[in-house]
Amino acid sequence: MKINFYAIYSQNQRTKDKYKLDLLDLLNKKIIEPKSHALDCETHHLYLHRIDDKTFLFTKTSDSELIKKINRSNSSVKDIRDSLTEDESLGFPSFIFIDGNVMGFASSMYGPRTRELAEFVKNKNLIQHKHHYMVAEPLMRDMSKDDALKMDFIGRTTLRVETGNRICSEILKGLGCKKIEEELLDGLEIIIKPKRNKDIKGITKDIITNKNNSFSDVHIKAREEAADILTEYYLSGKGHLGANLYKASNADVAEEIQYCFIRMKTSIIKSFDQTLGDELKQT
Repeated sequence: MKINFYAIYSQNQRTKDKYKLDLLDLLNKKIIEPKSHALDCETHHLYLHRIDDKTFLFTKTSDSELIKKINRSNSSVKDIRDSLTEDESLGFPSFIFIDGNVMGFASSMYGPRTRELAEFVKNKNLIQHKHHYMVAEPLMRDMSKDDALKMDFIGRTTLRVETGNRICSEILKGLGCKKIEEELLDGLEIIIKPKRNKDIKGITKDIITNKNNSFSDVHIKAREEAADILTEYYLSGKGHLGANLYKASNADVAEEIQYCFIRMKTSIIKSFDQTLGDELKQT
């Protein structure tokens, strides 16, 4: 599972003005305290429960028995996670971390996404200002080729090759393709996957400094200094600020998310300022 960071705010649909949103306070006062955890979305249910002061479990399920159990007993976070652990097909969890107007969002493979959180906020009428809705805008990190060359550690590297490129044709021929119908393809992705904790900086640097290469995107997992968390970067543009999570229990995941936030806070604040600056207004 991976935690990604977002700027969260409310936006007026008509004027497009952006406003500060105290989502943490709204969730606590309108969802947690009155125990209004559930949202019926017809094909599935969404549930939001608090893990600690800044972290929430956001669950999506279509299982009628789990829905009955949660609704009947107003189950604790531990009860829900225990049920999901016993049978992962019952429901799917995501984790939400909120600090001011910054949100960390980590979703399991089939867990609810940020758009479903926006749906939850809307249908629970958490934002009472007319024509306002919640926006979760990804916080991005610039990465140039020169920046990549200075990295302390580079791991998994993904290269994208567009169709029409000589390299694309050569790779397909090497795989045994006799007739290459490039109009059927959007492109190729080449993944260079190192062994666990192995640094492939030398390989990646050779690739990105080769003037004959024409990759449309180069996506790397890297860290600037030895003590940093591995972060994903896009050399061709901007990479979404985030980090991998490895813990299993609710408390451990919440603690790991907060640890990631603290370690990445400088980059998060810088990205937030670049993304929004002084654009957010008071409601």
